[in-house]
Amino acid sequence: MSNQANTGETASGTTPNDSIQIGEAGEALPVVEVLTGRGVILGKSGSGKSNSGSVVVEELLDDGYPVLIVDVDGEYFGLKEEYEILHLGADEEC
Repeated sequence: MSNQANTGETASGTTPNDSIQIGEAGEALPVVEVLTGRGVILGKSGSGKSNSGSVVVEELLDDGYPVLIVDVDGEYFGLKEEYEILHLGADEEC
């Protein structure tokens, strides 16, 4: 019998109770739902959508979870300064 069956871990090593903290007031999101579910961040221009997405991605990366970002506007380019990531594209920065 595998360890997953005994501990409730998923194939990625997460458990259903794992969460990531997204706010200073203690707000948290369940990791399994973030990684396997569908989500959306809505708001008008300049309201912080990209920043909110970046916070979630940084928390996942800090905790060692794999993340794929398709960023056609280059809004998450700064993540490569703090994290070891692969950045693909046609610009001179790649």
